[in-house]
Amino acid sequence: MPSFKVRTGPHKPYNLSPDLAAFPDVWGIFVGDGCVTGAEPLEWLKIHAHAHDDVTDEWFGWICIADARNVITAKGHPTAILLHEIAHVICRGAGHSKKWQTVVTALGAPKEAQKYERKPNGKREQG
Repeated sequence: MPSFKVRTGPHKPYNLSPDLAAFPDVWGIFVGDGCVTGAEPLEWLKIHAHAHDDVTDEWFGWICIADARNVITAKGHPTAILLHEIAHVICRGAGHSKKWQTVVTALGAPKEAQKYERKPNGKREQG
């Protein structure tokens, strides 16, 4: 099993709480403006986080989160945003599908799943 790390910037990894080690496909979390890949931070203008959930991606298993406050709560538990991204890694490229909604709910973030449920007009609401 990989060592679970959080990386704040390009060279400052540190260990996360042991409860997150329960997700062996999650290799680490990059916290900061940008992405663990070093890509430009343009996407942060519209999103708070993303997961590298494509198994062909050399960074598969990494989660990138713009703000450290969106990683762990004051009580030391994963935030809904982090659980949202962990569900993406677990579901491996399933997007905001029913499968993903089931997993994110099981992880403890049912409100995240509700944000992406199909509405009566057939569209998904994005939160």
